[in-house]
Amino acid sequence: MIKALKAIVVPRLRELGFTGRFPHFRRETPATTDLVMFQFDRHGGGLVLELGQCARDFALDLPDFRVPHQDLTAAHLPLSSRARLQRPPGSSTDEWFRYDRTTSKRRFDETVRELLEALVDVERLFANFRSDYLDAHPAGANLRRS
Repeated sequence: MIKALKAIVVPRLRELGFTGRFPHFRRETPATTDLVMFQFDRHGGGLVLELGQCARDFALDLPDFRVPHQDLTAAHLPLSSRARLQRPPGSSTDEWFRYDRTTSKRRFDETVRELLEALVDVERLFANFRSDYLDAHPAGANLRRS
């Protein structure tokens, strides 16, 4: 599955302006940093894309743990700063992009195709983050200016 994602989905993320290496990607805009992370089902057979967004000058700063802005991933952000791209929408691992429910030799390709179709929502989701979340919660939870 990872081979198919790297060959097909990662190039699409790069076309959208994301940099980084699998499984973490980022894109800097004038006001925000957009983060994308591939998250796999710990039991295997499924994945989602975790999307996150923060202001460009924020870093995670906890009493015993600091992550500079350039090292932030979507996993570091509070849930209120994240969204999950999965199909169909929901929160159960049954609703993740699944590749373990078929014996088809093309199961990875089919899952990647579904994921590519869902990627059209990425720009809309990040635009909603910018217009809704950042205006209402400029610092987020456990985030501070660098």
